[in-house]
This record gives sequence, structure tokens and C-alpha cells, in this order.
Amino acid sequence: MKNQTNQSDQPEKIPFIERLIFARRPLVLFIFLMLTVFFGYQAFQLRPVASFERMIPTYHEYIKNAYKHSDELRGLSNTIKIVVETTRGDIFTREYMLTLRDINDAVFFVNGVDRQNMESLWSSAVRYTEVTEEGFSGGPVMPEGFDGSDAMMARLKNNIQRSGRIGSMVANDFKSTALNVPLYELDPKTGEKLDYQKFSHALENEVRGKFQDDTIKIHITGFAKVAGDLIDGETRVGLFFLAAFLILLGLLWVNSRCWRSTAMRAISSIVAVIWQMG
Repeated sequence: MKNQTNQSDQPEKIPFIERLIFARRPLVLFIFLMLTVFFGYQAFQLRPVASFERMIPTYHEYIKNAYKHSDELRGLSNTIKIVVETTRGDIFTREYMLTLRDINDAVFFVNGVDRQNMESLWSSAVRYTEVTEEGFSGGPVMPEGFDGSDAMMARLKNNIQRSGRIGSMVANDFKSTALNVPLYELDPKTGEKLDYQKFSHALENEVRGKFQDDTIKIHITGFAKVAGDLIDGETRVGLFFLAAFLILLGLLWVNSRCWRSTAMRAISSIVAVIWQMG
């Protein structure tokens, strides 16, 4: 009896819904049109936001604790690494060290770099320590007044070996060195979120574009560089979407041989995307 009751009720509901929608088709289409315009406007407001903080679980206890001690941990969170590799010999040549110095200076002045905590072989903060008969002694890894002479190069190599930086800042095979470049979350000039796209372009133009050649290879890794490259890929993604849409139109037309049917299906797909993005 219950099943019979449900079946008898069902035919009454369907005609009611049909009458509600199809009897007022102009009104329903107008509402859909207004919603599509609204969602389309909202979709155009979408902007890529590449924030380091949005990529980590800020609710986790470890991250909360890290934020409490953020002043002490400056330079250990949002950083990039720039590896300068030589393709000829090792790093202990005058040409390589002078090029590394120029790269260090160029990166130092890129907007958004935390200059105080930046580290490279040319940074005074990179030091060595040793135990002598008189106690502890040490100093900057880069000898003062470095001129690239054989004597200075021998001192530099000795300082690197005593610094404990082999394997982290200096490659084990002495063919490359790394710059550890921490970044500010906010742009020091504008006070807004650091624009990773502009930052990535600055690295390409001021560092890789100027110093990479047949003898020097520059490798850049880190969240900011990856985010900047992804933002640059937006245009390619748009072209891919356009190509896929045109292929879809062609396949629909081949299947139906009717431009009206093809257009209706294509418009429905576009409206669905607009609603989803809006």
C-alpha cells in the first residue's frame, strides 16, 4: 500500500514542477541570465594569490610554535636557493669567485630579499670556527681583501673546509655553491603581499639573464620562484583551454551535423564553467 501511495503521488509532483518551470520559461531564462552575468563578473575578479602562508598548515601546532618564534627563525621559512655551477674545473678560480660576488650583489638588491639574513660565500655572516692552542678562533669564510690570487684561494679553500658548509652551501665536488636567500612576506616598498611574478622576473633578468653563459649555470629553486613560474603559465593554460574548446566544437558538429545543437551544448558548457568559477 505504501508503494502504491508513493507511485500515485509521484505523477502529481512531476507535472507541478514542469508547470512551475516551463510555464514561466522567459522568467526562468532571465534569472539564469542574471545569475550567469553575476557569476561572470565574480569570475573576472579572480586573481592568483601565491602566498607562502596559504601553502602550509597554519593550524598545526608546529607551525603555530614557529610563528611564536618567527623573529628567531628569520631566514628559515620562505626562502629560495640559487645554485651557481661552474662547467669548467672547480669553484676555486678567480673568474668564478668574482662572478659569484657579482651574483651575490645582484640578488642582494632584488626587491623582497631579506638582506640581513641572506647567506653566500661572500656574506660576512658565513663564518668558520676552529679550536687552537689559545682557544677558539674564527672569522668570515671569505678572506678580507680577496683578490683571486693563489694564496687567497688557498686560504678560502681552507676556511670552507673548516666552516662545516661543505654539502650545504658548497657542493661536495667543489663544482657549485649556493646562495640562501630568505624573503619578506610583504613587499618592503608597498607593504602589500610580495608579488612573486615580479620577483621571478627580477631573478631571470638581473641574475640568470646577466650571468649565465657557457661556463656558468644558474639553478633557482624555492616556493617564490615556482609560484612566479606558475603565474607566468596562466596564458598557456588559457590557450590550452581555447584549443580544447575548439576541438570540442568540431567533435560536436561531426556528431550532430547541426550548428544549432553544437552551439547550445557549447554554451551550456561555458555557462557551467562560469558558474563554477564565480
